[in-house]
Amino acid sequence: MNTFKKDNFKFEGGYLTYNKKFVARFKYTRLQKSYFVNVLIKYFEIDEYFKMLNSGITPSKILQSKGINF
Repeated sequence: MNTFKKDNFKFEGGYLTYNKKFVARFKYTRLQKSYFVNVLIKYFEIDEYFKMLNSGITPSKILQSKGINF
């Protein structure tokens, strides 16, 4: 299974990355970063998330696709 691993996330300057790939930006709500990371680990595979992100879907809409309100 191609799942996210917490150790591979990096948060710097409001930007969350995974193995140097952009994941999400937290402009106003940095406190939600931990929740966001935990949801990715629990509900998404790496390829699934990045495929949706690269198709132009916003990070919050990607979470909503699994019924998660963010």
